[in-house]
Amino acid sequence: MHVALCDDNTADRKQSERLLQRESLNRIPVTGPLYVDSYGSAASLLTKPMQYDVFILDICKSEEHAVQIAEKLVALGVKAPIVFCCSDMDYRSMDLSFAPQDQFLFLDKPIRRAELTEIIDHALLRLANTEHTIELRSQKETLYVIEADIMHAKEKGRNLLVTLADGKEVLIPSSASNLFGQIQQFPCFLCPTEKTLVNARHIAKTAFHKIIMKDGQSFYTNSSVLKYAKLMMQEYKAN
Repeated sequence: MHVALCDDNTADRKQSERLLQRESLNRIPVTGPLYVDSYGSAASLLTKPMQYDVFILDICKSEEHAVQIAEKLVALGVKAPIVFCCSDMDYRSMDLSFAPQDQFLFLDKPIRRAELTEIIDHALLRLANTEHTIELRSQKETLYVIEADIMHAKEKGRNLLVTLADGKEVLIPSSASNLFGQIQQFPCFLCPTEKTLVNARHIAKTAFHKIIMKDGQSFYTNSSVLKYAKLMMQEYKAN
C-alpha cells in the first residue's frame, strides 16, 4: 500500500515517518510493506496524487491548511482515505462537505501506534473494495477511468489514441506497451500487436487472425493472442 505523508512540522513529520516504518515492518508477513512518500509541503504532493492509497495530512503553517489541500485532492479525483492529524488545528470542526464523510479520518497528536494501526487497517479494507483508476493524461486534460472504460488503443505517430467505451477518444503521449505496463494486472487487456491494445470486455467477435471490437474497429493478430481473446470473451459472457 502506498502512503502519502504531508506535514509542515519537521519534527512531527520525522516522528510519523518512524511510526510508519515500524508499522510497515510489522505488516510485511501479513499484508505486505507500506511504501511511504514524505512531504514537507503540499506542492509536490498535488502533482501526482492518484498513486496513493491513503493520505496523512497536517498542514497548518502554510498559506493553505490541510483541509484546503484535501479539497484540492478530491477535486483532482482522489477517493482514497484522507487522515487529518489534529494538533494546532482542529480539523474535525472544519467544513468537510466537499466529499463523503467516510473518506475522512482523524488522528490526534502525538500519534499513538495502536490508533495508526487502526487507520491503516481501515485504508487497506477500503482499498480492497475500491476499483482502481487508470490515469490517461493528454495535453488538454487528465482523465481517471476504470478498466471497463477503455475499449482499445492504437499508436498514432509518437502518441497513443485511446478509445473509451462511450466513444470518447484521448490522445496521450505514450505507447501501447507503456500503457499495458500500467494495466497488466487486469486480465481483460491484451496486445494484438506491439502497437495496439484491446479490452476483451468489448470484443464483439473474432475472425481469422482478426479481433473485431463492438465499435467495428478490427485488429489483426497471431493465433496465440486470438486464442487468449476467445477464452476471455467466454469468461466475460459467462459472468
